[in-house]
Amino acid sequence: MRPAVALAGVSEGDVILCQITTKPYGARQLVLIDPQVNPISGLRSLSYARTGKLFTGHDSIIVDQIGGWSKVIIEEIIQSIISILRK
Repeated sequence: MRPAVALAGVSEGDVILCQITTKPYGARQLVLIDPQVNPISGLRSLSYARTGKLFTGHDSIIVDQIGGWSKVIIEEIIQSIISILRK
């Protein structure tokens, strides 16, 4: 199992997801998710949304919802994705 941010429902149960990891892997397209700043995330440790790692999956692969996202975090993720697409 891997945590992910569900960004949008697409169609017929498909969802666009963004990978979450605790390791930055040297990637440039990261959004920091600090559980102390965003406690509603449900994450236990400092994590990163890898905005260069988007994927689509059926909602049946989503096992559980552990938390939510502040508007600030979601906006940072969206802006990072837009920046990648504009390059």
